[in-house]
Amino acid sequence: MRGFHFSKFDSNQEGKTPFEKLLDIFMQLLTYTSGDVGEALEWLNELDKQYQLTDGEYGMGDFIEDLKQKGYISEDQQKGEIKITPKTEQGIRKKSLEEIFGKLKKSRQVIIKPSSQVRATRSIQKPGLFNSGICWSRSTSPSPSVMPRSITG
Repeated sequence: MRGFHFSKFDSNQEGKTPFEKLLDIFMQLLTYTSGDVGEALEWLNELDKQYQLTDGEYGMGDFIEDLKQKGYISEDQQKGEIKITPKTEQGIRKKSLEEIFGKLKKSRQVIIKPSSQVRATRSIQKPGLFNSGICWSRSTSPSPSVMPRSITG
């Protein structure tokens, strides 16, 4: 009978390419830097120095070239600026939404169909302390009717 077998952690077994790993971190850094590509790349370089995110096969230069080729960043030759593209903006939004709503379970949708004899009507009232100014009431007659509600005090 064999017990537990421990081995050294291999980051390549996660199923992500080096580009995908760096892209995840880069997207997070873009969020923190409000879309400033230069600052996000500086931070990514510092993280690479500290945690050895890249190796001899795939470096930061390769990552930046892949970002340009895959349309995540664009370089303005005249101004010398590197900017994010709409593709990157969409990716940031998508990741944020997945982070917020990704763990929610999908529930089945319930559709409530109103009866043909019941109508919702609206009346405008003077806003007061406990009154928003709009009153919704139900009417059983085929024509809409207004039944104002008021709070007496």
